[in-house]
Amino acid sequence: MSSRTANGSGAAASMKSIRCRRATSERNRQLMAEFEAGTTVHELAQKFELSEDRVRALLRDEKNRREASVKPFYRDFRRRRLVI
Repeated sequence: MSSRTANGSGAAASMKSIRCRRATSERNRQLMAEFEAGTTVHELAQKFELSEDRVRALLRDEKNRREASVKPFYRDFRRRRLVI
């Protein structure tokens, strides 16, 4: 069986997509950390070159992930918060 998908892209394109998502997740975590440290939405939008609405959406998504995700990073994050 071929590693190509229906649109003709191969496994390499899939790996690039995964790396891009990983980088985006790191960016979103950094964005949330800076917001919690007191940086305003306007400042974050300028720094990350996003619209203010997009920054708010990412912060909301990151907050929801922290509360509900089963991924190890977020599960460990919740455990650390409970200990404090």
